[in-house]
Amino acid sequence: MIILDATNRLLEIKLGGAVTTNELPVVVSYVDLTTELYTPISNPTVTNGATPVTIAAAPAASTQRQIKFISVRNADTVSATVTIQYDDNTTDREIVVFALDANDVLLYTDGEGFRVVDSTGSLKTGGSASGTPGGADTQVQFNDGGSFGGDAGLTYNKTTNALTADSFIGALTGNASTVSTITGLAPDTATTQATQPNITSAALLPWTGLKPGTDGEIPTFDASGDPAFVAVGTADQVLTSNGAGAAPTMQDAAGGDVSKVGTPVDNQVGVWTGDGTIEGTTGLTYDGSTLTLKGSIAAVKDGGLNELSLTSHRTSAGTHCRFIGYATRGSTATPTGILSGDELFNMAVLGYHSSSGYTPEIRLLEAKAAEDFTNTANGNDLSFYTTPIGGTARTERMGITANGIINFNNQSSARVYLSADQTIATATTTKVELDTEVYDEQTEYDPTTNYRFTIKEAGTYLVVAQLTFLLLDSGKKSQAMIRVNGGTVAFNEQYSYTANRRTICPVLTMTQLALGDYIEVFAYQDNGGNLDLDAGNVYSWVSIQKVA
Repeated sequence: MIILDATNRLLEIKLGGAVTTNELPVVVSYVDLTTELYTPISNPTVTNGATPVTIAAAPAASTQRQIKFISVRNADTVSATVTIQYDDNTTDREIVVFALDANDVLLYTDGEGFRVVDSTGSLKTGGSASGTPGGADTQVQFNDGGSFGGDAGLTYNKTTNALTADSFIGALTGNASTVSTITGLAPDTATTQATQPNITSAALLPWTGLKPGTDGEIPTFDASGDPAFVAVGTADQVLTSNGAGAAPTMQDAAGGDVSKVGTPVDNQVGVWTGDGTIEGTTGLTYDGSTLTLKGSIAAVKDGGLNELSLTSHRTSAGTHCRFIGYATRGSTATPTGILSGDELFNMAVLGYHSSSGYTPEIRLLEAKAAEDFTNTANGNDLSFYTTPIGGTARTERMGITANGIINFNNQSSARVYLSADQTIATATTTKVELDTEVYDEQTEYDPTTNYRFTIKEAGTYLVVAQLTFLLLDSGKKSQAMIRVNGGTVAFNEQYSYTANRRTICPVLTMTQLALGDYIEVFAYQDNGGNLDLDAGNVYSWVSIQKVA
């Protein structure tokens, strides 16, 4: 956590020098904490070359400013050295210094610290080199006086995976060996150095029978430990073991030949065609680290759990496993930007039923774009769905907007009021016949017979009621009660201090309720005669809301 806790402490950014084309955009989010307030703030800005720029100003007195998020993107065309520093009353203390390649992003999040991701969104874990390669194309790089160097004598072909040394450059460390002449081999006196062990040493190659072979022969050992050679086979034969004590031989492959069709290209994964052949497809490729599928995955398992498992092993802190969906308009070759309302991701299931197969898609989770996407605007909404009992259409139950507002759709709630004045006899506890619904989200209130709210889903409920008594005499009392299953759980009492006074008696409670519990509102007065409850949505009413 980075904290600014004094009026002369602030956070700054600077570069190692002037930019080539573009200054680097910076976004900082933080919260200000006082003894009473929690205020989130966001501050976008840009760098100014080597001149420090304040990205989080010093807080006001008696305020603690906690840095939650920092993003610095290298929008320049070359590498940039970025320093984040703590300015303590004009004394600069460097926190981190990073070298960002073009399009790299330096991120800081409270709880995770600093990290760098590249333009593909991949995390950079250190050790990556930057600078101008030495030598020519395919030459292996080495430290040449602090800079990259290359030499024509040592090259690497990435297509054939061949490392080629045309000649030894300099001496190889080792002890000199006694060279003995072996048939078919001779010392390479042109490149052998004085301290280099010669590969023709009898101590290194004790094969007394080693000889020039025939193209295609395979060397092996016989029972005496002497070298032997397996004769060249015919096309498509394979090397086959004949058991202990017998030399292997070239034999026809069991099960017939395997051949390919089509013209597969680099990185394409072979796919069985069903007729004993293999072909490549552009829809399934592997580049050594990433398997790319252009289509859908169907995993079917009979008689057990079918699961998708991800395993990650790493030596440093950070994300281990995640699902990433890449969404664009357009095509693979020409992608275009996401527009507001586009569905970015969803999770759904299909359940089998006996009458006609699988159900329609049951949507569980859905993410949608809340705005047209740009490199600085990626707002999205998140929705959760269920299908009601006895239904087939999905219903949104909860949503989180791009602004962080949480909506609980269809949560149990109701508001009901008295539509006509109701007479309450003196000294008699009477149920209030609240009969007009403003809303009743789950049809849990009975406004015609029992005048009660019956719980359909167990949980914690907030109940607020108000009763207005007409023309209560001085010194007389009025009471409002909330009852659950006939027992009072909340009570309030009001006295009139003047004659013929309208008396308002509110009452509220928060209580945990089980399935089938019911809520009712009761009234009481001791005026000595009948009194009316004042009707209307603002005078005599009850509101009920499930909160958990």
